[in-house]
Amino acid sequence: MHFSGWDYDDLETYFAAFDSVGLLVERLIEPVPSPPLPTKWNRVPMFLMLRCRLPG
Repeated sequence: MHFSGWDYDDLETYFAAFDSVGLLVERLIEPVPSPPLPTKWNRVPMFLMLRCRLPG
């Protein structure tokens, strides 16, 4: 299956954007699907959860 039009930046780009507005990333979670998906999809991050805060 091929999805066209889905273009995501790498994590460095997202974290640079957080940094540029003064946010600190406190936590990064990559939840695992339940029940686990077929092996092929377990290698690809499906979701990322972030907790950010302003310092001070």
